[in-house]
Amino acid sequence: MYKHIRAVALRTVRYNDTKAILTAWSAELGRISLLMPATDSRESRRRRALTMPMSLFEGEVDVRPGRDILSVRDMRAAAVTPSLSADFRKATVAMFMAECLDSMLREAAVGDEALWELIRETVTGLDLSTDPAAIANTHLWFLYRLCALTGVEPDSATYRPGRLFDLRSGTFRDSAPGHTDYVEAAQAPFLVALARLTPRTLHLMHLTADARNAALDLILRYCSLHALTPGPLNTLSVLRSLFR
Repeated sequence: MYKHIRAVALRTVRYNDTKAILTAWSAELGRISLLMPATDSRESRRRRALTMPMSLFEGEVDVRPGRDILSVRDMRAAAVTPSLSADFRKATVAMFMAECLDSMLREAAVGDEALWELIRETVTGLDLSTDPAAIANTHLWFLYRLCALTGVEPDSATYRPGRLFDLRSGTFRDSAPGHTDYVEAAQAPFLVALARLTPRTLHLMHLTADARNAALDLILRYCSLHALTPGPLNTLSVLRSLFR
C-alpha cells in the first residue's frame, strides 16, 4: 500500500553498486529507510539533489508488513532550499542538525506533525537567511526547540538575574544543587535568550565564537542529560571553527 509522506533527509549510505539507502524522518511514519538509485542516470542525480542533509521532500512510499527498507515513487521537493548546498556555512549547519536528528530519532517509529513543522520552519528559515548571526544561531535555537517539543524545555519562568541553572531539573536556582550538573549564573541567561527567539529574530543574538561554542556545549550536555543524546557528531569540530 502506497502512503504519502513528507520527510527530511538525514543521511545516505551506499548499499551496492547501483543502490543506496537513505535514512529519513517523516511526519507520517517517523524514521524510515528508503531504497535509492546510486547510478549516474538523470533520475539518480535528481534524487541525490533531493536528499542532501536536511532537504525536505515528499513522495509515495510502498508500506508493507515486515519490510524495513521501503521504495519510494513520485519523489519531489517539499521545499526548494538552494542555498543549503550553495553556502558552506548553511550546509555545515544543516549537516550538523541532520546528524543530531539521526541520533536523537533512532527510536522514532511514529510521525509527529509538530516536529515536522519545526524542521520545516528551521530549514526554510535557514535557506532564506542572509544575516551571519542568524545563520550562526540556527542550530542552537533548533536544539532548544527540540527540547521544548519533547517536554524538557528549561523553565525560564524560574529565571532571575544572578541565578545559576540546574541542568538536571531544568530550573534556575539561587544556590548550587547537590551535584555538578549545573552552570554558573554568568552563562545561564543564554537559555532565557534562546527561549525568546524566533526564526525571524535569530539575528538579534550576538555571541563571540567562544561564547557560541560554550553555549553549544551547554545545550548538548542538557540534551544528553534528558535522554536526547546526540552521540558522536562528525560535524561538531567543523561547526566549532566555522563562525569566527
